Amino acid sequence: MKFNTKIIVMENIEKIIQAIDIQLIQKNKPYMLLAEANRLLTSTRLIADNKALKKIVESGLIPHAYQTQKSPKQWRIPLSEKGKAEIGRASCRERV
Repeated sequence: MKFNTKIIVMENIEKIIQAIDIQLIQKNKPYMLLAEANRLLTSTRLIADNKALKKIVESGLIPHAYQTQKSPKQWRIPLSEKGKAEIGRASCRERV
């Protein structure tokens, strides 16, 4: 039985971005490497295997993910705009 992985990915892309954002905020890190994100997302069952996330970032479904230009080239996934906004809201609450 074959199924369309694009449909499944599109349904979960926001959950994937949110899971990475939460981890980055908790660890106070500027970005997550592809291998780290793979471990997180397979453990939470948001992706089925290590190849899925690479396909997702290469296809541009996580628009803020980027590949470094210098060798060794690495995929990095920084905090999303929603994640940055969440940090901003949290710091505003702390000031009050």
